[in-house]
Amino acid sequence: MQSRYGPDVLDGATLLMNAERQARPACDYVGEELIYLDCGEPPRDYYIDKGYIEIEGVPGKEGEESYYKMQKELYPERSPILKALVDGANQTLD
Repeated sequence: MQSRYGPDVLDGATLLMNAERQARPACDYVGEELIYLDCGEPPRDYYIDKGYIEIEGVPGKEGEESYYKMQKELYPERSPILKALVDGANQTLD
């Protein structure tokens, strides 16, 4: 029996895109422009290919794997209108 949400239907890129889309309203609410995640060694290169940059490698404790802290700009290229709206909103909060 084939799963409704198997890898042939719902792949990692789709899951990541959905997670980023869901993070945008929360990031907008708190004024953040970055999304963060932690990952192990195998998916590290995958996230780099998807636009994430490594900000820290965290060594594991004895017997534990190390992991990486990654981040990505949610709005790498804002439109001039959106930029003006965000900048205006930030100025009124100051």
